Amino acid sequence: MELLAVRTARLVAYLNAEELNPSGHALAHDFMKAFVERYSFIKQPTTADEILDPQNKGLIFELGKWNDVGVAKVILFDWGIAVETNKSTDASESVLQDMLEWGAEKFGMSNRPNLITRMNYVSELVFSSEMSLPAISPNPRDPKTSISIHAELRYSILIPFPILACLHD
Repeated sequence: MELLAVRTARLVAYLNAEELNPSGHALAHDFMKAFVERYSFIKQPTTADEILDPQNKGLIFELGKWNDVGVAKVILFDWGIAVETNKSTDASESVLQDMLEWGAEKFGMSNRPNLITRMNYVSELVFSSEMSLPAISPNPRDPKTSISIHAELRYSILIPFPILACLHD
């Protein structure tokens, strides 16, 4: 089994965004400008609708970087933060941690240990294998296929958690 690419490595961290700014400092303008500058985002919210977010789609920042990590997308919601890279969920988690530390240092935002109440991870991997999918299961979309692919990946790239395979023709 050979890992060809990490198409998506997404981390979703659940937190109450109001707790990030317990002192109620006016951050909107300065924070957005500094955030875009720090992570070199090419795309950012620019219209009043995108910034005020009346439909709660989140503030979307795209195509940035942090150190050697390409940051595909960051979405700031009132209920949490989603960070997506094309490297690994560990890299996405490191980006999030840097964001929280930087926000605390630069803007006095909260970064207390239990600020994040839960985290979810999603990875979409592209790989090749000598293993024939029909040999695993006559139906490649059968749940047994995911189990077999998980078993192979677990030992090939040392991923210790469940994998749901989404196979495409």
